[in-house]
Amino acid sequence: MIEHDINHRDQLARLHDRHKRLSLEVYDHMTAEEEKKMLEKRAEMKAVEKEIADFHKRQSK
Repeated sequence: MIEHDINHRDQLARLHDRHKRLSLEVYDHMTAEEEKKMLEKRAEMKAVEKEIADFHKRQSK
């Protein structure tokens, strides 16, 4: 398992928090049948997922 220093842990925690918030917003819009807003938030969420994956790739080098 990779150990991160404090700055990297904070950055990763912020990314995960952002992802969780967007995930909840996607769910809220989906249940309210607001498809356009849901798709916008889902796209943002996917971008954050890519940031998290890129973060892990940089840290594993």
